[in-house]
Amino acid sequence: MQEVSGVTVAASIWRDILLHLHAHHTQTQYLEPSEFTRARIDPRTGNLLTAQSPPTRVSGEELFIKDTLPPHQRTGLR
Repeated sequence: MQEVSGVTVAASIWRDILLHLHAHHTQTQYLEPSEFTRARIDPRTGNLLTAQSPPTRVSGEELFIKDTLPPHQRTGLR
């Protein structure tokens, strides 16, 4: 197999695997454990995104174990 990249071969194998899995296994829904909570984080500060935070389009929702959320505002940092 000359002039064939590894990506091309790997992609075709991966495709065959996924087609087989979809044909022979039923779809199941992942249930998120109740110990987790979701929160939007300000990427500039690492704090929770609040109504007072400057607008940002790159903030994302992240998953946390309950009671381990970052603060609304960090103190003592410059």
